[in-house]
Amino acid sequence: MLKTRRSLKSSTPVCRALPFEVHGLTFEERTRFLGKAWDFSLRWPAPLHEQARIVFTDLAETGSYPGLVAVADRELKARLLRQILQTYVQTDVRELGRVRYPDRFEALIKVLAAQAGNLLQTTEIANTLRMARETVEEYLYLLEQTYVVRRVRPFFHNLRSELSKAPKIYFEDNGLLALSRGRSFAPLDGPLLENAVYTELRKLKSVYPHFRCLVCGWEAPRNLPDGIDFCYPWELHHYL
Repeated sequence: MLKTRRSLKSSTPVCRALPFEVHGLTFEERTRFLGKAWDFSLRWPAPLHEQARIVFTDLAETGSYPGLVAVADRELKARLLRQILQTYVQTDVRELGRVRYPDRFEALIKVLAAQAGNLLQTTEIANTLRMARETVEEYLYLLEQTYVVRRVRPFFHNLRSELSKAPKIYFEDNGLLALSRGRSFAPLDGPLLENAVYTELRKLKSVYPHFRCLVCGWEAPRNLPDGIDFCYPWELHHYL
């Protein structure tokens, strides 16, 4: 048996995986899906700005799943997206991670949705849900690996400070965020807008990886009490 294993190991070719990420539609891709031939390299007149605002607001409120972009009926879109939330997040992800406490797992998603764009304090969440902190960390890791949420750490020149400070929490799709906060899509507000900006920067990081886009919260300097939500290299400003 030992010889057989050795021969199999020596004769089996080594396979190398090339992982890649597939995100939802960017704002520019969404306009193309809707049949709008806008030139993003030009300065737009005021009427076009208003049209762009409407398209981006819809993206921020309903998400960027390609199959739902052309659905005009918002109630139907919410129903379809709710099916994705139930079948993928609340069923497939839960079974993949062998979640032991499904009710608390779903409650965690709702708590994270309520805190989107804010600092993530796992100890407070654990106390709120009456879960062990280790279990919360385990579920957070599962949700990150399955592209539901993402923790974004603050930017510091000191790596130790960057790793020790609390991260912010964002959802990978605004539609899932909206439905995790309530039963239907909500009007655009601060957390939805900030999360939409995060998702756009995240997609640009995948589309233009050579720009090394830093999607990270920035610890507020003393002269900027409101803080800086995101930072990115100057070379990327042409695409924003």
